[in-house]
Amino acid sequence: MPDTLVRNKSLYRQLGSRLEAKILSGEFVAGDRLPTTQELATQFGVTIRTAQQAAAVLNQRGLIERIPGRGTFVSRRILSRTIGIIASTNVFVGANLEFFQHVYGDLCAELKRRGWHAALYFPTDEHATEQMLAELGQDAAGDRLRGVIVLIDNGTVSRWLKEHPSLAYAAGTSIPLIHDPHADTVYRGVSYLLDRGYRRLAVVAHRIGDSRADAQHLEANIAAVYAERGLPMTATLHGGHAASHAHGVAQARAILDAPGDVPEAFLALNDQGCAGVIFEVMRRKLDIPADVGVMAVANKDIAIPCPVPLTRLESDPADYAHQMIEGVLARIEGRTPHLTPITPALIVGESCGEGRKGNG
Repeated sequence: MPDTLVRNKSLYRQLGSRLEAKILSGEFVAGDRLPTTQELATQFGVTIRTAQQAAAVLNQRGLIERIPGRGTFVSRRILSRTIGIIASTNVFVGANLEFFQHVYGDLCAELKRRGWHAALYFPTDEHATEQMLAELGQDAAGDRLRGVIVLIDNGTVSRWLKEHPSLAYAAGTSIPLIHDPHADTVYRGVSYLLDRGYRRLAVVAHRIGDSRADAQHLEANIAAVYAERGLPMTATLHGGHAASHAHGVAQARAILDAPGDVPEAFLALNDQGCAGVIFEVMRRKLDIPADVGVMAVANKDIAIPCPVPLTRLESDPADYAHQMIEGVLARIEGRTPHLTPITPALIVGESCGEGRKGNG
């Protein structure tokens, strides 16, 4: 008599779940040969096509593997408790990658807490990506990895992952975006500055020059804040690559040298870029906050030199590490990941005039 499946639900998913339960419970162990799709179809009273679909799902998740001429076997990968951490550049020597160093440390600590090991796959230099991926491929083929987390991606890494669909992976891009503009960091930053009495704002963006759609999204959020307060739009968005101290200096220099009024406040959307903005403001002997206010969208534990405590919207790298681990473990376990948007915390300092006499 065939095992019973519920007929008003997806049969191949039910069958896949039954087989997965047998594997994870130890009824089938690594290296065991599984019944053929014909045998599964007979046992569960389904079509061969349904049995093939169920096997395909388990194969994509790396639980089983097909060896031509021999059959289908439980993958030895399920014995591995190792997650690979991949980056397309060496975050330990790359300039302006302190955020990723923090995320890497948090990933290792959180994986260890959950009983997993972390394996590092960073190229030794910019020309060693293929060598790194070759090593990664050997470990994946040898069933030494259960999944991977992509810390920094590029086209080469993305192509490699597409060529290895059975290896569960998660990346920073799997973290949900915040669709509510009132929760967006730019919206919150501009709101804070307007509420402090600033009107002419210079928003210094990070890598917005790559995408007109991203710029339009930021511009819309900035305009919405002014419109909600019935104020004329007097903010300017400055794109480019303000991802380093040098880029921040260059952008602040261009803004301060431009014809017209000097901005009353800067909102810098990157911690390293903000450091450059502050440097250029101070080089010109402008006082923060008496002459100009400065606010940053930044990351926790990354220092930004400022003559007064810096007001910032701060993200915690540990939150990103948690989300990426949840993403990869959900794929390994065949469930929907529980991901929530990461909302930066407002850290009030003195760089926007807080606490000064007559200014709140």
